[in-house]
Amino acid sequence: MQDKLPFPLKTARGMPQVDRFGLPLRGHGSPRMSGDTLAKRPVLWAFLIIALGTTVFQKIGFGSAPDGIVPFVIPMALFATILGLAFARPVFDTGRVALYFLFVVVSGLTTTLFATNYSINSFALYTILYLPLVVAFRVSEATYRQCMNAFSSLMVAAATILFAQHLVQLAIGWQYWPNLDQLLPPSLLIPNFNYVQPIVWGMNYMKPNGIFFLEVSFLSQFIALALGIELVLFRRWWRVTLFVAAVFATFAGTGLLLLLLTVPVLIGRVSIRNMMLATAGFAIIGLLAWWLGWVDLVSHRFDEFNRTGASANMRFVEPYNRLVAFASDPHSLYSGIGAGQIEKALNFQWWPITKAILEYGIIPGLLFYAFFLYTLFNRAPRLRIAYMLAVWFTFEGALLTAVNPIVCMLLSTMFAIEGRSGASKGSGGPGPTRRYRT
Repeated sequence: MQDKLPFPLKTARGMPQVDRFGLPLRGHGSPRMSGDTLAKRPVLWAFLIIALGTTVFQKIGFGSAPDGIVPFVIPMALFATILGLAFARPVFDTGRVALYFLFVVVSGLTTTLFATNYSINSFALYTILYLPLVVAFRVSEATYRQCMNAFSSLMVAAATILFAQHLVQLAIGWQYWPNLDQLLPPSLLIPNFNYVQPIVWGMNYMKPNGIFFLEVSFLSQFIALALGIELVLFRRWWRVTLFVAAVFATFAGTGLLLLLLTVPVLIGRVSIRNMMLATAGFAIIGLLAWWLGWVDLVSHRFDEFNRTGASANMRFVEPYNRLVAFASDPHSLYSGIGAGQIEKALNFQWWPITKAILEYGIIPGLLFYAFFLYTLFNRAPRLRIAYMLAVWFTFEGALLTAVNPIVCMLLSTMFAIEGRSGASKGSGGPGPTRRYRT
């Protein structure tokens, strides 16, 4: 549904002239923008604030101690939500609100009544971090596409920085990269992430981290998400090619794994011709990766899944094993080990569902995940993007790493597109019904 202008321009065939994002073009001497267009500005500003928080300020926080540093993206997301509530058109869904309060109340009761030890700060972060997912804002299709294009453009900039880092370390060494760990005081940096990481242990050649990202795995995942947006919405093949090359150039496996798990869904409606072109492109990139030695550099990581203490084992195997072992305790149905009590040392990277269930119990953990999935797919602007976010958050996200749930808000949950089925509930009257796009 396009934003309407008072006097839309017409083509020779009588159709409104629009740009490549579906926005109406304005002619010479046309009146100022309509109220409908002006109403979208708060959502665009809110989106840009959150987008900057999850990318440029991803490593930044504030606090008096390393364990108490609050990521700067949280107040930015809350401020953007308040901005939208004050100036845009919010949509509150009964299911989102009810499930949020249900999982918060049940989690609070189980952790205070049954857990021996628990962290009030961890529980407070748990409740605040997912609060912005409750609200959505009514926008047009054109405004939604503008926002997604802005995120894609941010990732073009990140990919450019990535390749520039490769050039710098090939020419004069990685030590000449801008290093936020050295440029900023520890009190402003989020700790416990591998900001500078060698491609192979002992090798003096580092994985590019995009400067602003917590670590290279986040850069890899964000570029993969941008690639998904391009495949679903825009299909600008120069960006697709850039993002595919950038995912390989990170030398991180998480972005590549995310693509392997989601590409069949993302390209579900691509024509046979484009499918063949994409397949040929992936084949060429694969041959180049082999020729340049990329496969030899990363293949050693495949055995990490079976090696106790290895990164892949702690990220993908141990969370499942711990979940199964915990479920064997009959008390685990309603009681966990306490908020914030799961291990944080070594290479532990707990799945969100594992951390939620272990710390609060099976029922509270499942209530949280029911809230998350319902919120993600409720009024989803694009179901295929929502699916990609669900896979990413489930297997590569973290329950209390701020950028994970906030990116789900940024790319999906904050939008209720006008004209979609149920988009006007609780928003002042019915609107036209249209099937959700996948």
